[in-house]
Order: sequence, then structure tokens, then C-alpha cells
Amino acid sequence: MGYNNMVDTTKSYDFLRFIKFFGEKEQRILKIFNKYVIDKAVIPYKIRSKDFRIEVMSTPAFSAYLIFKNVLIEDGRHPKELLLSNPSGEVIDGKYRFKFTNLLAREGTVREGSFIFDGVETAVDLWNYNFNMVDLTQTPDKLPWRLICEPIESLIHKHVMLGADYLNDCEMNHYEVFRFLYKYITLYLSDETVIGFGKSNLRYNSRMVIKRPLDFRMINAAKTLFDECDMPDLTELSNGDEQGSLQFFEAFIWLITQKDGKAVYDYASRAIDKCSRDYPNINHLLPVYSEHYNTIKNTLNTVFLSRHWEGSYPHYRKKERPKFIETFNVYERKYTYINEKEKMICVSFIESIVEGELVITVIKGSILLRHKNREQLLKAKAFDCFFTDGGKRTCKIVDSITIRSDNNQEDIQDSLVRSYKRI
Repeated sequence: MGYNNMVDTTKSYDFLRFIKFFGEKEQRILKIFNKYVIDKAVIPYKIRSKDFRIEVMSTPAFSAYLIFKNVLIEDGRHPKELLLSNPSGEVIDGKYRFKFTNLLAREGTVREGSFIFDGVETAVDLWNYNFNMVDLTQTPDKLPWRLICEPIESLIHKHVMLGADYLNDCEMNHYEVFRFLYKYITLYLSDETVIGFGKSNLRYNSRMVIKRPLDFRMINAAKTLFDECDMPDLTELSNGDEQGSLQFFEAFIWLITQKDGKAVYDYASRAIDKCSRDYPNINHLLPVYSEHYNTIKNTLNTVFLSRHWEGSYPHYRKKERPKFIETFNVYERKYTYINEKEKMICVSFIESIVEGELVITVIKGSILLRHKNREQLLKAKAFDCFFTDGGKRTCKIVDSITIRSDNNQEDIQDSLVRSYKRI
């Protein structure tokens, strides 16, 4: 989405003409204000130390504010809240007047309000966006890529809304590969995309692939990604095909569900971590997280380690001998293994902040261990088991735990122990 297309210029002509009196940075936030606050968001009408501060937008990656300086309310009406509409402004004697109507006013009493101010300032807080705010139980077989998609979306959203000046060097270096991944992973996460057994059973909306072609910058970034992950077949496909190639899309989507696709996942996960690590952790600032994290970690460590699991929160594993006959269902195919020697059971707890509550999704995976790569697999995490290996791996969501700010320590401990019993 181009930034100049973010607003309806016909409806907002008066306001857009008014904001040209301010600097480029202020204009950018004022346009976001016009797009996402005017006619949409109820805001508190609080004047503190003669300043009117408005939160314009808050995302996992940033929070943006407008501060109108040295405000004087002209009409004498000062309601507690506003739903601003019909914004406009003018310059009078070196000061500015902002005019609006408040849609929260009682029926029949809606009148124009206004205030005078000396100038406008902006404030932007940048956050570590490497956490989740979505329900992970949707399309559970696609969970690893949902974990990747959300922080990438937050980064791209920050770039579109605020511009490149608000991205660090690492984010700029990875930006095009993130654009490529975001475009194809969102198509993969669609309910219309179904991965069956074998490439011939791959089902998806081909029109969406053709309508959303890769540009040359994304293609070049994809080549760099495949070179880094040692995937010459995909590099060759990206070299030879047109931008909207179905063959290339199918090869990529199939790859990211297989064990070799874990290399792409690891590349993206490491890149997101590097890009976001220098920003403050907004999720750690939320009371539901900061007040209960140690209770969650200590309880689960005690429960698992006392029952002979290895690892520490949020990842645990243990080896066990398989049954004489093991049956795994992976996509649309049933696999049966006889007299395998070792199996690794993995459990992971994935944190999400959903509507101010801490939601912990519990996933359980298993891997039949073979001599090849055995040492590496002994360090596996549960979501590694989503990447199939001829039926030797399987993974599923087994529970979802909701932690609220008002939960006490005993309630949290009880819910965690009950969850362990479901594993």
C-alpha cells in the first residue's frame, strides 16, 4: 500500500490542506491520525500542562503520538471523550486552530468544537515486535509459519506507516527478503491452501498467486535466501520463471512443510531476532506478563524436571522406546513403523498476548530417531516436528492456557499442572 493512498483525499481535503503548514515528520503522523482516529477511535479529551496528547496508533512494532502544544479550548465545552469527525484547521495570528465535531455528543446537540494551539509535536516509541498476538489454534498444522508471519507483518507495517527512517540497519538489510516471505507465507496460511500427501495434492488459489506477483527486488532477495540455505533448485526456479510463476510458488510452499524447509524457518527466525533485539520488550511491560512469568517458568520447570524431562521453560524433551508398532498421521497419509529403537517426545509452550491476556499454547511433537542426524535431533523443539520427514515426525496442539492479571499464584500453578496431565 502506497503511503499517499492511505487517506481519502476527497473527504479529507480541508484537513490535508491544513497539515501542510507542519513539517514532514509531523505530516506523516497527522495523516495516520486522519486515517485511523478520525471517525473511528474514541479518545480521552485530556489537557495536561496545556498539552493535548493523543495516541494515534499502537502496534507490536511502534506506538505513535501527537502532542498539540499550549492548547486553549475556545468553545468552553470539555467532554471527557471525543469521537472526532469533520476535521479542518486554519492559521490565525501565528497560531493554529483545529476544528471538529464530536460524534459522541447527544443527539441534536452536535456542534463544532475547536481549540487553539501553538504547534504540534510527534512522539514514536519503537518496540520489540518478536512476539505473537493472534490465536495460534487457527490452522494448527501451519503454526511455525504463523509464528514467523506476525513479526514480519509488524516490521513491514512499521516501514509503510513511518518510513525507512524508523528501521535499523538490520531491518533494512533484511527488508526485501521479509517482503518476499510475507507475500508467499500469507498465501500459504490461507484456508484455501491445503498441503496433502505428495505435490500433486497441493491445493491453493492460483488466481491470488498470479494477482500478487513478486517484484524484482523480492526475487533477488529470494535468491539470496536460497543461496544462504543451500537450495540450488529453488534458486534455479527463481532465475528462470516469470514473476507470477505457479511452479515456483508450488515448489516453495511444498518445501516449507518439509524437514529441509526448516532451514528457511531458521534463517527467518534468526533474522527477526537480530532485527528486533535492540528494541524494548513491550510484552514484558504488560502486568499479566511481568507479574506471572516467574511463577509460570518455575512451576513448569519443577513439574517437568521432576518427571525426568530435559530442558527448561519453554522447551522440554525426553527419549522413550516406541511401541512395537507406531502409527503416525501426517497430512493425508498414514505411516506405520515397526520396532523402531528410539523416539523423542518434545513439548513447547508458546506465549501470545491476546487482548491483554497471556495465552500459552502447548504443543507436543514426536520424532523417530535414526542414526543420521541423531545428535541434532536430540536437541529438537516441538515445533521442529511440524516439518515432516516421511512420516517420522508429527506434532499437534494439545492445550491452550489463559493467564489473566487477576489470577493468583495458586490458580496459575493448578492450571499448569492440569495442562501437564493432558500431554
